[in-house]
Amino acid sequence: SDAEYTLNKPYARRFKRLFDLLSAVIVTLLFPLNLFLVRNPLGSLRNAFRVLSGSHSWVGYSGKGTGLPSIRHGVLGTNGIPVQPTRNAEAGLQMLDQLYAGDYHVYRDLYLITKGYKWLGT
Repeated sequence: SDAEYTLNKPYARRFKRLFDLLSAVIVTLLFPLNLFLVRNPLGSLRNAFRVLSGSHSWVGYSGKGTGLPSIRHGVLGTNGIPVQPTRNAEAGLQMLDQLYAGDYHVYRDLYLITKGYKWLGT
């Protein structure tokens, strides 16, 4: 059942969306600095607007997310690197996704974005 996943609770979803919005604004404001910090700076700006519009989240599932609460497509996966839709969802990625959904906290998103900051433009 989805009920056991923290990410299925309304407060967790609200925090995730609020964090996405605030961090997208920050990434946009830091664009000049991102010219040196992000591998594809224009892509980071594009992704920030995708996050602001609600079509994406900064962090999404690395795998297919089968049986997990639905969330927006992520710029980064739960492993801190860009989501690669063509890659098969290995058991390890599914486990990471389950841990993410089951014990979600906004600090986890902050950690993953900080860890994968250079990839925000992919």
